[in-house]
Amino acid sequence: MRQRLGVLLLATCLASAAAARQPAGVAPAPEESAPARVSSEEWHAIATRVVFYRGRFERPTTGYTMIIPTDFHLLDNADARRLEIALGHPDDKHLVAWGVDRNLALTDPQLWVVRVRWMNEGLVVASSDELDAAGLLKAAQTQTHVPRLAGSGGKLQRFVAAPARNGNEIDWVEQRLPEAAKANVYDCHALRLARKGVLEFSIVGAGENRQAFCLATLRAFAQNVSFDPELEYPANTEGNKLAPYSLSGLIAQTQ
Repeated sequence: MRQRLGVLLLATCLASAAAARQPAGVAPAPEESAPARVSSEEWHAIATRVVFYRGRFERPTTGYTMIIPTDFHLLDNADARRLEIALGHPDDKHLVAWGVDRNLALTDPQLWVVRVRWMNEGLVVASSDELDAAGLLKAAQTQTHVPRLAGSGGKLQRFVAAPARNGNEIDWVEQRLPEAAKANVYDCHALRLARKGVLEFSIVGAGENRQAFCLATLRAFAQNVSFDPELEYPANTEGNKLAPYSLSGLIAQTQ
């Protein structure tokens, strides 16, 4: 029973991000084409075979190093994608890791996930006026939604913590009302800008009592990432391949 509850909780947390995995302009895959969710017994078998990383986590091909926060460990992209598929979700090509509390088993019903995604679509232009919360909220509520980040979907009601920048790291907390839901949820995001793309850290579908904690958690992840010098976010954006969206378009998910 405990294993089944763990699977159901993870499925609930991850379901809200399914639409965010679809490329812009492509409709979500119909349910019949999605992988079937495994049984609790199969989930337990998969969960016992994963490899956890602690301390220093390096990805030479992407050019970044992450110091994993003390209370967490990571599953790499192969294991993370395998677990999401086991839960019946489409494969997310941008997913590079899951971060989970090292004191909780993957079958624990209290488990929640820090999703780490690498969007290598070019340099994201980030001007000084990109973080106007009122403008971002208006854009998100009135313009066509272009899902790029992990998220709960539905309507963005407000920014609980407005987007703020610290160096090359941007973070914020959204209050959302998912489609057909009766209660609000909170999506926490942190972005680490780099020359060739954005490293995203997200916790989605959090309850009201976890919103402050999830933001602090994501900051601990994002602010402990370093890219190789030639791949760090440059002071001058000219001459670089640009992403098809600006920072404001990415946060509001309108581009």
